[in-house]
Amino acid sequence: MRHVRRFSSLSALCNQIKHNGPITVADFMRQSLRHPLHGYYSSRTKDIGSDFVTSPQVSSFLGEILGVWSCLAWKAMGQPSKFHFIELGPGSGLLAKDYVSSFAHISKLPLSNISMSLVEISNNLKLIQKSNLSSIIEDICWFDSLNNIPNDLPTLVIAHEFFDALPVHVFKKVNGQWAELLVDIASFEDNQLNFVQSQVSSVPKACLPPLDCSRDHIEVCLEGASKIEILAKRAHQQKHACLIVDYGHNGDEQDTLRGYFNNRQVNILEHFGSCDVTADVDFSFLSKHGEDNGLSILGPIEQGHFLLNLGIDLRLKNSLALQRNSDKRNALLNAFKMLVGPSNMGSRFKVMCLSSPELILHEDFSSAFK
Repeated sequence: MRHVRRFSSLSALCNQIKHNGPITVADFMRQSLRHPLHGYYSSRTKDIGSDFVTSPQVSSFLGEILGVWSCLAWKAMGQPSKFHFIELGPGSGLLAKDYVSSFAHISKLPLSNISMSLVEISNNLKLIQKSNLSSIIEDICWFDSLNNIPNDLPTLVIAHEFFDALPVHVFKKVNGQWAELLVDIASFEDNQLNFVQSQVSSVPKACLPPLDCSRDHIEVCLEGASKIEILAKRAHQQKHACLIVDYGHNGDEQDTLRGYFNNRQVNILEHFGSCDVTADVDFSFLSKHGEDNGLSILGPIEQGHFLLNLGIDLRLKNSLALQRNSDKRNALLNAFKMLVGPSNMGSRFKVMCLSSPELILHEDFSSAFK
């Protein structure tokens, strides 16, 4: 059944290209991931997350430490009696369950005073999130867009492995100029796709790096910049902090677009609608747009450093002291190494905060990024 669905969705895409011409890689990603009937996120049910491993699947440690940092952000905002969490692309909801529980335990703020808004486009995932979160927090609302969320409370925004799934425009340096790559039809007979070079860019020149940079192949995430602009507008109206946790770089990596299917890397053009499509986050690009829109920036720093600064090693020590089972002790140690180790997520993942300017004046709030 999945093969038939994929073939019909690919045929529709090829018909679109045949009649309207090649599409940008960003448009291809948007349709491959978000198409309401055939998109990767909207069409999957029980096997969501089976093509990749995320931090909440490894351990509750990450969520618990995010709860610690959430408490620091709450204190920097003046310890408001009512507090609002927003999570962008919350997956199964397990991460939110961990950090809300940790935050409530540390801050002593009643759960009835905590509200949560989840930005999610998948109806299947909304059901899973509701199942995982309803026992923790009652005041939960779902939104298709950050634009639609009320902005009437001090807010902490969590974006864990969200920006890497946003559509990117792809450019290759050709004859000393940036040439945008488009997706076209290689073969009408069997609906094969390939990349072609465009003579015209769909991206403003100001969003492209200088031609004398060391990179020859880049991805530009205009949708990510748009999300930062929306966050900035909210942060100037109400105290906000946004924590981005994702794999990425600081403007020095290239050619990171890839697909994952059944925990292996695949050609995205050969698995339209059936694989997760992702590109490393360019934190320097997001940081520049944050600064240009009046936000204060902390980081990015490696996830391992961030977690150690907030005491994940002490959390591990306490957990091991309470655990006698050798297999479970080994699982705790392995989870710690996965999240913090430089050869694992500890170095690969970066953490950055964008906030209302007044928040970074609080030393405890910014100490996690030193």
